[in-house]
Amino acid sequence: LSENHYLEELDISLNEITQVGMMSLAEVLGHSNLMNLNISKNLLGDESLVFLADGLKKNEKGSVLEKIDFSSSRVGDSGILYFLEKRLFFSFL
Repeated sequence: LSENHYLEELDISLNEITQVGMMSLAEVLGHSNLMNLNISKNLLGDESLVFLADGLKKNEKGSVLEKIDFSSSRVGDSGILYFLEKRLFFSFL
C-alpha cells in the first residue's frame, strides 16, 4: 500500500481487523492517496481510530480522505471525537 500511488478506495470490511491490525494499517495509510476507506464490521474499538487519525495526520502527499465507514466496528463516542478533532484532511469540515 505504501508504494501504490493509484489506490484511492480501500474496502477491508468484515475482515476481523483488530486494534493491532489498524496500528499497522495506519502507518501505511500515511503514505497513500486514499480517498475512501471502508473498515466497517471489524473488531476495532476506539483506540483504532486514534491510530488511524495519527497515522493519517502524517500523510506526506497531502491527499484528502473524503469518506470513511467504520460502522459496526465497536467504535464509541470517544474514538469518534478524537478522530474528528485530529482530522484536518476532510474537505467538507
